[in-house]
Amino acid sequence: EKIILPEPSKAAEAVNILRLKQKHLRRLKRKFVSVDVDGSGSIDAEEFFQVLDEPKSPFADALFRFIDLDGSGTIEFEEFVRVCVTYCIYSKEAILKFCFDCFDVDKSGSIDEDEYIELCRSVNCAAPLFPGNFGSALEMVDSNNDGQIDFTEFLELNRRFPMILFPAFRLQDRMQKLTLGAKTWTKIHENIEKAVRLKKYIDKHSGMKPRQNIFQKQIQLLRAHFDFGIQPIDPKSLRKINEFGCHY
Repeated sequence: EKIILPEPSKAAEAVNILRLKQKHLRRLKRKFVSVDVDGSGSIDAEEFFQVLDEPKSPFADALFRFIDLDGSGTIEFEEFVRVCVTYCIYSKEAILKFCFDCFDVDKSGSIDEDEYIELCRSVNCAAPLFPGNFGSALEMVDSNNDGQIDFTEFLELNRRFPMILFPAFRLQDRMQKLTLGAKTWTKIHENIEKAVRLKKYIDKHSGMKPRQNIFQKQIQLLRAHFDFGIQPIDPKSLRKINEFGCHY
């Protein structure tokens, strides 16, 4: 069965950019169907996080709102593909930015005391490792003394207390294993990093690509005729990848 995603859509765009194939889409479809136990064609938040073995939290709720494009309270296969593909390719900084945006409720670009309290509630399992109050956190990371935590300071907070946002990284790990498997996602991340390096080279050398040796040329010819799994990512696609919030 061929899986066709509607065009244009963010899901189809992400799949095309990452060079995913029908076998990957079929695997995603099988996972979606296994979660959709009532066969309704959609899954709710409880079903989604239950299969990920992820407890309900404000962070989980924020992630589901990110997935649920139409605000229906359920997600269909297209939305499922979009969130899995997007969240699974997030870099560490992108995950932290997503967390920051979740807690920055008023979108001011900084976290105040109320939002800080909501952050603590969201990650209460990590509370023993976390500073006891907003003042303590500010003393440690508020470099500009404005009484709030901006994203740069938020990164420092995570550096000092990495267990605070561990659930966000655990969620990515579980989502990768649930969908295409850790090995495939690792290969996709490697391809993105290679595309980043290639783009830097091209930018530095006035648009010229690095020369290929004979072995590299042979590999390129073989890839054109045989299925070697995930294919290299076009450096020109990095802008689109970053539009997903990936920070590469």
